[in-house]
This record gives sequence, structure tokens and C-alpha cells, in this order.
Amino acid sequence: MVAVRTLVSVACVGKSGSNGEMSADPVVLDIAEALQDDPNFAMSDEKANCAAQRIVDGLDGTTLDQMLANPDTDLAEVADDEMALVVIDGIFDCADIEELMVQSMMEDGTPEDQARCVAEGFGEDELRSLMAMASTEQEPDDEAGLEILFKMFALANECGLDLG
Repeated sequence: MVAVRTLVSVACVGKSGSNGEMSADPVVLDIAEALQDDPNFAMSDEKANCAAQRIVDGLDGTTLDQMLANPDTDLAEVADDEMALVVIDGIFDCADIEELMVQSMMEDGTPEDQARCVAEGFGEDELRSLMAMASTEQEPDDEAGLEILFKMFALANECGLDLG
């Protein structure tokens, strides 16, 4: 995931709107570079910059304090679930969610055809929920979350994916 070090200097930089243009903000550029370097995110320069700007726009003081206290750790280790969702939403607002899931599954060793089969079985909102649950390592706390997990298992079985 995105290293905290790339996000720390946000505290000293003003936020600006995300209008799809490439940012001159060094923090946004650092986050965009970190997103592109992460094998879980296959993003173009434009998409990575868009996601980075949305992440910066979503940061708050409490999260910045957490990041400043732990600059060498992974964001997932210091951010609360709300911050993780800011990062996830920033990425998903700018990238192809289905393609991100395929890439993520392939990084875990799933053959591309099986990964595509599973990803194509979900709608965009379901993919967001599934990947948010995975990223925050949360158990589903409602019926909708459980239904998405059951659907994941059904699709994995249907697509020939060995979950054993």
C-alpha cells in the first residue's frame, strides 16, 4: 500500500481541487508515484495523479498526526478504517475498479482468465465494497456485506478458482 512517508508532508501543503489536470503539488506527485510503484494498482500517470489528489483532499488533521508519528510504516498500519476508505475511494474514483481487482488477484497468483471471470461477476458498488472490506481487513457487519462475500465464493467456484 502507499507508504506513509509520501503522505506526511501534506500537513504543510495547501489542498487544491481535483480537476483531472496533472498536479504541481509535490505531495500529490509523491503519492501518485507510490501508487504507480505498487503492483496492486495498474494506473496511468493521469489516473494515479487523480487518485493522489483525491486522497490529499480527503486527509484530516487526526490522520496527519497518525502519519507524522509513524512516517516509515505502511499507511494500512496507522490509518483507521475511515482513512483507509478515503484512500480506497480516491483510487476507485479515478481507476477502473474491475481492472484493479483483476490485477490484485493476479498478484496473488490467480490466472488472468479466472481473475477476469470473478471480477466481471460483480457490479461496481459490489467491487468497491469487496475491495474496501479486503483493504480494511474488516468482517462484513451487515447482510449486504455477507451477500458480497457469499457471491465471491460462488463466483470463485463458478470460475474454477481453487480457494483451498
